[in-house]
This record gives sequence, structure tokens and C-alpha cells, in this order.
Amino acid sequence: MQFITSEAEFESIVSEAEKLVNISTSFPDALLRPGSDKEIFLTFDELRMSLFFNHLQNFLRAIDVSDFIYVVLDPSPDEYGVERIEKFKALKSTLSDTEEDFLNALNEYAGGGRPDCIMDDSNRIFVSTMKYDWCILGDRDSDLAFCYFSTPHLRNSFRKAYGSDILNAETAINYAWPLKSNPELREQFVANYL
Repeated sequence: MQFITSEAEFESIVSEAEKLVNISTSFPDALLRPGSDKEIFLTFDELRMSLFFNHLQNFLRAIDVSDFIYVVLDPSPDEYGVERIEKFKALKSTLSDTEEDFLNALNEYAGGGRPDCIMDDSNRIFVSTMKYDWCILGDRDSDLAFCYFSTPHLRNSFRKAYGSDILNAETAINYAWPLKSNPELREQFVANYL
């Protein structure tokens, strides 16, 4: 598990992320670029659990990929509260990393001016590989994460690796906005994802 320490590398990842998903919007707005698949959701909290790490490792093995990136998009580095950033809230992980490595990295102080480990200070999380042919975008405000895959093979491999811990759109909407809690947000989500 390795923190990203280069601003250029961090900015490159953010730029690639923006090509896949609308990283500046939140649920229930459409996070996807036109023509994207719209059916797999997770909970935001899962993205910070060993359950997620283990499922993700199984997925990577199934698609014959050896590493992934895990990046906090919000708060942005401009909000870290330090003059010189020594490491960004962004990780590179390989298949040789363990769930303990993953959880320790999420809880490691990232060097900002306030409590700022990934576990405690992350509102928007982006997970992908350097191929950028799939991604997961987590949004704390809705407590949801959306999964995008460029091919049916990737989507099916993820479904198989993740199993029954996946949420479909109907379950996701009820999780984020329970019945009658916010009809406007529910309607907007239905329009964008069902």
C-alpha cells in the first residue's frame, strides 16, 4: 500500500476520473457520462471496510489486474490546511496488500492541518485501476457508491466477485432516501438511474 505523493500524479488521476463520471455532482444527480451502465450500487461505508477490499481483490484476480487506486476527491488537496502536501489522500494497492494494510492506510494521518485520515475525512471517493475501464464513485452525502464498467465482461466479473452485497437501483434509492423521507430526491434518482 503506497500513498501518492506527486501532485502531478494526483491531478492526472482526477483528470481521468472526470472522463468517466461527473465527479463534481452528487446523487441523485446523474454521475455518469452519457451511455454508461446504470445498475450496480454499494453503500459508501463499505468503501472503507475490509469487506470491500476483499471483494475488490477477488474482482481484480478475476480480470487479471494486479493493482488499484483509491482516491479521495473531496475534500480536495486545497482544503488539507498545509502549505506543502507530503502525501495526498490517495493510495495505490496491489494484490500483495492485505486487508490490514488497507485499513491501516485508511486510518493513517495524511499530513493535513486537521484530523484528516481517509477513514474520517472523505466525502467523495474514487476507486479504479490505471486503465480506467471501470470505477467506483462513493458519495458520503447520499451514503451510496456507484459502480461503472466499460464492458459487460467487467460488470459481470464484478457481480460474481462481489456477490449478494451489491445493491440494485431500487434498493439503493430506499437505502439513501427511505420512503416518504424526500420525495423530490427519490424522483430525481428514479429519473437518472431507473
